[in-house]
Amino acid sequence: MNPLNIRVSLLIFLISITPSTLFAKDWSKPNNSDAGENVVGQVTNYSDHYFEFRSAEIELGDAETKHIRSTLKSMDDIIKYGFNTVTVTLICGFTEEGVKRRFDNANKQDRILDGLIGSCYNPTFRTRYKDGSKWRAKNVTALEMYANHAHKLGLRFNLKPMVLTHIETYGLNGMSKQSFWQGDKNFVAYSDFIVDLASIAEANKIEYFTIGTELTNLNKKILRSPELTDLIEGVREVYSGKLIYAHNFGPEGSGNEFRKMTKIWERLDYIGVNFFPNNIMKGRKSYSSEQVAKAMESARIDGRNVISEIRNVSAKVNRPVILTETAFPSWKGAANYMYRGTCDRANAGKKDWVFTKGPLQPKTPDLDEPLVLAKAWWQVFGNMPNIAGAVHVFWTGPGERVLEYYLKNKNAPERERKLKKILDDRECDAYMWKKETGVKEFFQQKYINRSD
Repeated sequence: MNPLNIRVSLLIFLISITPSTLFAKDWSKPNNSDAGENVVGQVTNYSDHYFEFRSAEIELGDAETKHIRSTLKSMDDIIKYGFNTVTVTLICGFTEEGVKRRFDNANKQDRILDGLIGSCYNPTFRTRYKDGSKWRAKNVTALEMYANHAHKLGLRFNLKPMVLTHIETYGLNGMSKQSFWQGDKNFVAYSDFIVDLASIAEANKIEYFTIGTELTNLNKKILRSPELTDLIEGVREVYSGKLIYAHNFGPEGSGNEFRKMTKIWERLDYIGVNFFPNNIMKGRKSYSSEQVAKAMESARIDGRNVISEIRNVSAKVNRPVILTETAFPSWKGAANYMYRGTCDRANAGKKDWVFTKGPLQPKTPDLDEPLVLAKAWWQVFGNMPNIAGAVHVFWTGPGERVLEYYLKNKNAPERERKLKKILDDRECDAYMWKKETGVKEFFQQKYINRSD
């Protein structure tokens, strides 16, 4: 890691972006432009800012408290590489029965249940602070601890609740709309905990709130529900920051859905796009950044060019775009399935296409791959007028801490089995903090030095 000798100049730059600049335009009011008119080019040109929103994401997940506390230190390095926002994910929606069904280890069940604030895993820590000449103790949640530390560093904060872990209970697209909106024995009603989290975000002066991520993976009809617009209005009543929804732009049907979300996008501050078109290199594993960029620019979903769709919808509703999941995995051929960050060695010998040539194929780790992908991604999106920023997944998460633990503790129970599984993920994942791929340094040039 580079020393902290650039922090002062970066903080001066961040200070220049005042709250009045950040919140100058009221994006919460719907745009009444002609729905049929092609108005590409009317959105503010964000390329002059080299992204106003530059976020690294930290995965809280279901981590043990010791790993959550140690991961906190990684924020000190986020700002050195030009990021101005930290995104933190919480897993939410848990009932007691749902936890017991999701996790088969009794100790883990107890830890998750003990760490729930409402239905979100957000464990509490006992901390000490100085009050005048006296030391006092108080309890703080992981979210409070992360938000406070981020703000002390001069970073903005994006809270991102996640519910996709519940796919393991209901199956892909298997949750009913009734279970999602009203809850059942395994899942707490979505609106209930989202509004609660929005209140917590407001209390902690959190600047951004991602109200949902890829909810169509639970049920494809969720985005068409009137409950969703009601939810946005409910959040607006308790939260004054900026709202984002992260749409999965990749599977068949996701492009058509994206165009139909006009009423949703008009009520939010940013259009969130998880840009993951499948198999853009037709299975090839050797290519240049220029070739990948060309494939990204020509990618089509549901018969339409993806880049053109993003531009057109952004202009139509007059909302800027944040690329809410940006990942550069470290395996050979990752341009084809950039959302997949595990080596999948256990799938060797399986016969179906998804295991032989598809996203679940066994992969060969390659530390040169991420930089090839990052350069291609920047060539496509770095100066696109309607792009306000990106979330880079992941900066770090519990996996790195657990890996360090098993590498150091040679007598740990089940060490070999657990270390093998962790390395299978770690060698091919997209984590940035302690992985030497050149990606951090590449974005440091773009985000701080503003180098073309």
